[in-house]
Amino acid sequence: MKKRPFSATTTFFLALFVLAALPSISAADSLDRIVSRLQKEYETISTLSASFTQEVSGGGSRLDSEGTVFFKKPGRMKWVYRTPNKDELVSDGKTVWFFQSDLNQVMERPVDGSSSVATDFLTGVGNLRKDFEITLVKENASVYRLALSPNNPQPNLKKFFIEVDKTNFLVVKTIVENYFGTVTTVSFRNFKLNVPIKDSFFEFSPPKGAAVIRP
Repeated sequence: MKKRPFSATTTFFLALFVLAALPSISAADSLDRIVSRLQKEYETISTLSASFTQEVSGGGSRLDSEGTVFFKKPGRMKWVYRTPNKDELVSDGKTVWFFQSDLNQVMERPVDGSSSVATDFLTGVGNLRKDFEITLVKENASVYRLALSPNNPQPNLKKFFIEVDKTNFLVVKTIVENYFGTVTTVSFRNFKLNVPIKDSFFEFSPPKGAAVIRP
């Protein structure tokens, strides 16, 4: 199997918090209330799209990329990369496909085989308080930064942070560090919420001649 330095698993994990769109919360509100609003408002989102930039660093190397991501409950998502390669990460809620354009190969796996707190959120059954220990670790004039520690250990997760914009209370950044020291930072902008997206948009057919790799 051909490989290049890119973590599809990390990107998949990041998916859960992009769907959180929040109303205004005053600085005086407690962490408990912030978490309650996060959970409540997340449950009101049916579809979301956003532009994103992603930075993966570790071991003295760094990979920058950008594109557009789309979500639709339950469990559908599509990450369309523009640079540095025209890759796609797609799930129809049952299967996940990761197409690597420069290698002309597709990694395919069932969602059930990779279930985690991330996929629980994507399918609408996750609960912040149930799944995480949450701490407000930093804030500045524009964002709150929350640290989330999973109550059940996750094999690809050592540290996990999200940043929440104080103006519109969207989750605008996620930061994940795995146990190998790789840090993946994804920033989001240009949000569109609850715009209808057809289910067929999240279907995937491997390009002609592409190798398909299954577990």
